[in-house]
Amino acid sequence: DATLTLFARMTRGERLWKAHRSHFYQRAFDGGSSVQSIVARVVVTNLALAALALISIWQDAVVVSAICLATGAVLVGLLLVSFARSGTRSPQPG
Repeated sequence: DATLTLFARMTRGERLWKAHRSHFYQRAFDGGSSVQSIVARVVVTNLALAALALISIWQDAVVVSAICLATGAVLVGLLLVSFARSGTRSPQPG
């Protein structure tokens, strides 16, 4: 999230030291997702990433490590897409 946000802000010519609300999780919150929903998605993704890390250690093979890495990248991508999509909705009344 931070790396992609920094890169996007640099390509838009924004001043990086200025405050902003363009992180994926901030956009999800501003779009109406609850803090609990955001945190739950992050926790589930982190648990899956930890499981993939354990699998890659347990099965000490290059192919397994590559599959775990690719799967982890897809999971993180899906998380960020879910945040971006929820950030495009109108905020829910409070």
